[in-house]
Amino acid sequence: MRGSARRLWDLAAFYFFYFAWLGVLVPYASLWLADRGLSAVQIGIVMGAFIGTKMVAPALWGHLSDVTGHRVRWARLAALLSGGLLAGWLWAETFTAILLTTLAFSFFYHAMLPQVEAITLARLHDKGRYGRIRLWGSIGFILGVLLAGPLLQQVGIEQLPPLLLGMSLLLLFSTLLLQEAQTTTPVDGLPSLSSVLRQPAVLALLATTFLVTASHGVYYNFYSIALEQAGLDKTLISQLWAWAVAVEVGLFFLMHRLFVRWSVPFLLQVAMVLTALRWGLNLLWPTDVAVQVFAQALHAASYALFHGAAITLIDRYFTGALQVRGQGLYAAVSHGLGGGVGALLGGWLWHWGGGALGYGVSILMVLLALWIFHHYGERRTCASCTP
Repeated sequence: MRGSARRLWDLAAFYFFYFAWLGVLVPYASLWLADRGLSAVQIGIVMGAFIGTKMVAPALWGHLSDVTGHRVRWARLAALLSGGLLAGWLWAETFTAILLTTLAFSFFYHAMLPQVEAITLARLHDKGRYGRIRLWGSIGFILGVLLAGPLLQQVGIEQLPPLLLGMSLLLLFSTLLLQEAQTTTPVDGLPSLSSVLRQPAVLALLATTFLVTASHGVYYNFYSIALEQAGLDKTLISQLWAWAVAVEVGLFFLMHRLFVRWSVPFLLQVAMVLTALRWGLNLLWPTDVAVQVFAQALHAASYALFHGAAITLIDRYFTGALQVRGQGLYAAVSHGLGGGVGALLGGWLWHWGGGALGYGVSILMVLLALWIFHHYGERRTCASCTP
C-alpha cells in the first residue's frame, strides 16, 4: 500500500491545493462581498453564480477530455485560466463587475475537478481507497481556513482577492505534476449516455444529490455572517469551519471500512438522515458554540460520507469512456445546479426569514431527497447482499 500511495502523490497534491483554495474562499467570500456593500440577495446571486457554473463547465470540459483523451491537459488549462481571470476581483467594485468576474473564473475552476476525479478512480485498483486520496483535499481545506482566518483578521477582509491569487498559483503548479491514467478505452466510438440515464436508480441518485447539495446553500453563504453578527471573531469562526473538515478527514480515512460492511446506497441514506439533523441544530441553536461544535462534526456525514457514497455510485453506473462525463454530470447536477439553486434560494430565504426559514427549507429538501432515494434508488443494506 505504501508503494501505491507513493504513485498517487500527484493526485493528493492536487486535491490538497484545490480544496485549500476553496477553504480560503468559502468561509470568507460572503464577508468580503458584504464589505463591498452587497446585500444578502446580491451575495446569494454572486455565490450562486460561483457554484452555478458547474452546470456547464464539467460537461463541456468532460466532452473535450473524452474526445481528445487528454484529461490532464484540460485540467492544466482550466487552472491557468481560472487564476488569470480571478485577478478581476482586484479591481471589481460594483455588483455587476464582481458577478461577471465570478462567472468567468469559477467556470474554469469547476472544470478541473471532474477530470481529476476520473483520473483518480481510473488509477485506483481498489475504489474503496478513494477516501485515502481525497482526504488530502480536506486537509488542504482545513489549513486554508485556519491560516486565512487569522491572516484576514490582521490585514483586513479586503485582502481576500490577493490571497486567493496566491493560492491559484499553487493550484496551477499542482496540475503540472499530474500524471495521466493508463486506459485501454478507445477515444472514438464513445457510448451514449441515454441508456444509463434511463435507469430509475440513476435518476433517483441525481435528484438526490441535487436536493442535498441545494440544502447546503444557506449554510455555506450565511453561516459565517450569522456567527459574526452574534459577536464571534473570525478566528473562532475559522476554527469551527476547520473542525468540521477535520472530522471529515477522519471519515474519509475510515470510509473504506464502512464500505466493506455496509452497502453504498444504505450509507448514502444514513448521510441524509444526519444531514437533516445538522440543519435542525443550526435552526434551533444557530449561535450556541457548544451545539455548533457538534453540528459541525456532522459535516463528516453531510459532505464526506454523502459525497463518497454518491461518487462511488456514479463510477459504478458510468463506466469506461463514460467516466469523465459521468463525473461531469454528477458535478453539474449536484454541485452546479443544486449548489447554484441553493445559493440563490438561500439568499432569498435569508432575506425573507433569516436562518429560521432558511434551515427549515433545507431540512425539507433533505427529507424529500431521502424519500426519493428510498423509493427509487438502489436497495441494499450490507455490502455483499444482492439488491
